[in-house]
This record gives sequence, C-alpha cells and structure tokens, in this order.
Amino acid sequence: MCIRDSYCRTYLLIQDGSGNACDDKSAVAGTIAGKVATETTEPVENVLLEVKATSTGIPSFKTDAKGSYAFANLDMKGDYSITPKRDDDPSNGVSTIDLVLIQKHILGVQPLNSAYKVIAADADRSNDVSAVDLVELRKLILTVYDKLPNNTSWRFVPKSYSFSNITTPWGFPEKLDVKGLSKDELNRDFVGVKVGDVNATAVAHSLLGAEDVYKRQYGYYYSYKNKMDQLLEYKL
Repeated sequence: MCIRDSYCRTYLLIQDGSGNACDDKSAVAGTIAGKVATETTEPVENVLLEVKATSTGIPSFKTDAKGSYAFANLDMKGDYSITPKRDDDPSNGVSTIDLVLIQKHILGVQPLNSAYKVIAADADRSNDVSAVDLVELRKLILTVYDKLPNNTSWRFVPKSYSFSNITTPWGFPEKLDVKGLSKDELNRDFVGVKVGDVNATAVAHSLLGAEDVYKRQYGYYYSYKNKMDQLLEYKL
C-alpha cells in the first residue's frame, strides 16, 4: 500500500574493514592555493614556496611554468605563513636600458611608475633607490658580480597588498599569512619582482614561445609571443 506524500530519512555510515566509522575529513582539511606572476601577468616558474604552520611536516612547493602552487589537506583552524623564494640567474632581464631608466628615476626626469619597478631598482636592498644601485647593477652586467651581494634575484609581494605610496614602497610584506583557516583559500597570489629589471624583459618561465634576440638597425631587441599570441618587443 502506498501512502501519498510520505517520505523517510536515512544516512550513510562509511566504515573501514574493522567496522570502525571513518573520520569526516571534509570539515577539518582545507587548501591554500594561488599563482605567482610578474606585474605584467607572466607566470614565474621555479619559485619555492615554504610554509610555516602550527602543524609540522608540510612539504615545500615549487611552481611550474604556469606559476601555480597549492597546499592541500591543511588542518582547519590552523595558522599558516607562506614565503616564496627564487634566487637564480641574477642577470636575467638586466641591461643598460635598466640603468638608464633607473638613472632617470633618480634624477626625477622620468620616475618609475609602479611600486614593483621601484622595488626592482633597489639592487642593494637598502630601501632606497640611489647611485649605489646603479653601481651594483653595472657590476652585475659587466660580470664583476655573479650575483648581487645584498639581494636575491627575485622578491615577492602578496598581490592583495596595497601600497600607500608607490615611490616609497618600503616595508611591504614578503610572505602571506592565513590565520585560523576556515575555508579553502584559492586566490592567494603573489607578484614576482625581478631585481634590476625595471622594463619587464626578464624570462620568468619556460613557455614564452618564439623567443628571439636579434639585431636591428638601431640596436638589439628582445621579442616573444605571449599566451594571447601577441608579439611583444623590448629594446635592450
């Protein structure tokens, strides 16, 4: 006999082979993920992201050519601090054109128009852009230095951070803190800054495609096609 509009309730109990109920992990584990890219949105590859947390044993993560990272199965309610690092190929993207642009900035003729460029110009990591930075970068270009003595090749800023003054961006955070993880955090992005490169010519990843450095009548140009298949060119 069928009773109209009747219903019943049931539930599913998942057990292991010994008859013990399995723990519900859906509410106790979360993910922190994001992307590392330059100011011009080029992904930054080979960035090592390390986590400090209330729990231990979380392995570091290295970005691929898409610049993405993810830390999964993190304990909910935990506190996490994520720090990106990359310190290779210090001369990548650094040329005499950068020296000219930095000198114009110092003289007030043509100030650098973003906080990230100002950070890139601070070669000696002194929280100031001065003639000393020009000297340091010139030594790098001339291979007197094989790396900058007081700085890393790249620096990183949480994308969500807002600079109060782009000409003096000092005191910016270089890590990302998540306090009391309560849900998946999937857009915790970083902006990568290649030190010494103020005209965005650094090769940040291995998927640029159609890379070519060729001589023109008035000098050398660096060109590549981006992911939108647009040909971009920079004079070196």
